[in-house]
Amino acid sequence: MTPLLLCASLIAFALPGPAADAPDAPILRASFDGDGWGIAGPAFDHVTHPAQPAPELFIPGKSGRAVRLRDGQVITLKLHRPLPHAAGTIALWVQPAFSSEDEQERVLFMTPARDAESHDNWQMQRRPNGELLARAGKMGVCDLYLPRMRFEAGQWMHLAMAWDARNLSLYVDGKRAMAAVTRDTFAVPGDMLTLGGWPGAERCADAAFDDLLIYDRKLSAEEIAALAGGATGAALGPELPAGRRLTLPGPLPTPDADDPSLLIHLDFETWPPKIVRELRPRSGRAAMQQVEGRFGKAVEFTRGGASINVADMFPSDRGTVALWVRTNWDGDQPDSKVFFHVSSTGGGVHNYHIQAWGGGLSTRAGAMNQEDRLGSDVRGDGMELWKAGEWHFIAFAWGPERARVYLDGDLAGEQSPVGYPFKPGNALSIGAWYDGNRCADAAIDEFRVYTEELSADEITMLFTDNARH
Repeated sequence: MTPLLLCASLIAFALPGPAADAPDAPILRASFDGDGWGIAGPAFDHVTHPAQPAPELFIPGKSGRAVRLRDGQVITLKLHRPLPHAAGTIALWVQPAFSSEDEQERVLFMTPARDAESHDNWQMQRRPNGELLARAGKMGVCDLYLPRMRFEAGQWMHLAMAWDARNLSLYVDGKRAMAAVTRDTFAVPGDMLTLGGWPGAERCADAAFDDLLIYDRKLSAEEIAALAGGATGAALGPELPAGRRLTLPGPLPTPDADDPSLLIHLDFETWPPKIVRELRPRSGRAAMQQVEGRFGKAVEFTRGGASINVADMFPSDRGTVALWVRTNWDGDQPDSKVFFHVSSTGGGVHNYHIQAWGGGLSTRAGAMNQEDRLGSDVRGDGMELWKAGEWHFIAFAWGPERARVYLDGDLAGEQSPVGYPFKPGNALSIGAWYDGNRCADAAIDEFRVYTEELSADEITMLFTDNARH
């Protein structure tokens, strides 16, 4: 279909609606009601494409009129001033003409950064794999990916993204579906906004749009719920560190305190922690202190470590260790920093551990890989991007057929098959090697050991679930 890009003239429209200085007034509102385009606000200049509001573009909307943009059709707005980048909110009603089975990339709106050569932008799009992407500036830093997003053809849904210098939140029908703590400065936006696709009428949404609102501040969850028609605004997902893709898998079986496979759970809310098994400093020179954690409190290990007597119960042929860490060092440092360690009857090099080493993550479940025999070593990719002071999630799961390591919910390394396991010893060291050396120099929170190999979905849920079990 030929793109609908009618730009022979640039026509400015009057700005009806509330005064610019009205409390809580949006800086742009596209209701598509009344005469012309029905777009108003101090940030709105004019519509560049198409030049005139053709009657066939309008249909009955969520309230009043809506604009229906088919494949090859977009509306491009020229703004009086760039989109707010330090803090803002974009909210809109969308009625897709496609279903969740559609495999096309569907961009709902997009504002490119001022640097036209970069991939930074403000956008919301439905990706071919079914994810809903929200971006507020820098690609890969200010991104949220909501998996398995349901789009029902002909059904209205309310979407919103709100951001400030600290985090970005994505809302679906008035409820927060996902959020991320940003760790970088935002890009500088341009002064053009394309509704219904990419500039140039590419990756078109094939959807109807109503009541597009742009604010120059981050709205609260309650305000966004009100825009969506009075939904509760209750969070569906926690705020999580950015920098890697975030996922929200939906209802899945979650390991909890009643799960017999949960051998150890340390949340560090009390210090010393109240657990059945003994926990003691690994050496007289150990330095540990309770600090603010990823959830509540954590323990920071700056010298030596701690030892837990696991009484021959640490899993050998299958198991999972999961924990949150906040390092005092960047992830590309080359030294050995051990988060947990269990010796084995194989002696020396054959053990169970998670450690930073050589600028990456090293894990082992019993036997070390050797030239003449397969072991259980798995190298995790992605740790080299970590920065000091950030919280990150690590999970290591192993079984008879494979061993896997996850960083921030994503599979970072895998080995299959896995070589000979060894019987583990009685002492589990946390925050250092068994002898107190190679200290993690990091805060650790929500440390869990399972006697079963957790599935990818269960590990993802541990990463995304805001509750402690």
